[in-house]
Amino acid sequence: MSATANLQIAEIGISGGNIRPELPLLRPTIGPPMVDVRDLYKETGYFTYDPGLGETGICRSTITYVDGDNGVLLYRGYPIDALVETCSYLEICWLLLNGELPTAAQLDRFIYDITHHTMVNEQLHAIYRGFRRDAHPMAVMCGVVGALAAFYHDGLDIFDPHHRMIASHRLVAKMPTIAAMAYKYSQGAAFRLSAQRSRLPRKLPQYALFGTLRALQRCRHRGLPVSSRRAASSRSRRFVRGRPG
Repeated sequence: MSATANLQIAEIGISGGNIRPELPLLRPTIGPPMVDVRDLYKETGYFTYDPGLGETGICRSTITYVDGDNGVLLYRGYPIDALVETCSYLEICWLLLNGELPTAAQLDRFIYDITHHTMVNEQLHAIYRGFRRDAHPMAVMCGVVGALAAFYHDGLDIFDPHHRMIASHRLVAKMPTIAAMAYKYSQGAAFRLSAQRSRLPRKLPQYALFGTLRALQRCRHRGLPVSSRRAASSRSRRFVRGRPG
């Protein structure tokens, strides 16, 4: 949301006093106007009260727009359901990072760059063993992704655009691997990661991430022994190949 103040104000009257603060009115590119209350306390000594921030915008974003009441989720202006149906995982990642869908040449280069970061550090494998095999897949994903910060913090300058790009590419590349490993762990199967590098198929990351998460939801423990839940599609068992990075 890119919001600007168009010289319009909202005047608030407070009963029992002569204070009538004038607050800027922000008009986003999409969605209803918003009252900028950042100076409310300074001018009146009052805070706003909005449990759960249900009626409060917490940031300006040029990436996403969310309207939960109407079921709207936009990425860079595109409906999320349209993107999932027509774009690959890496195309959507490029869109989020750069604001536009990639050209064929840009996508080829992006796939090449991502391929070199798909493997995860072998010490990360031990983190999975700290979870129950019937743990919720998103809990496992959150734990492992959070642990990545312990492996790649040295030499990272968050104020350097190049460093931020490398960090984002690492995260994009490792998410399908982390999801596939979470699935394998839930099935009681061993991790089989290849050090061989190969060209990353355009659709594989989308299958590995979105498909594996759906499979994880379907294949969670329901009181069955692990051996009875090992049937899975070959596509869900694949791993993205590459070298650690």
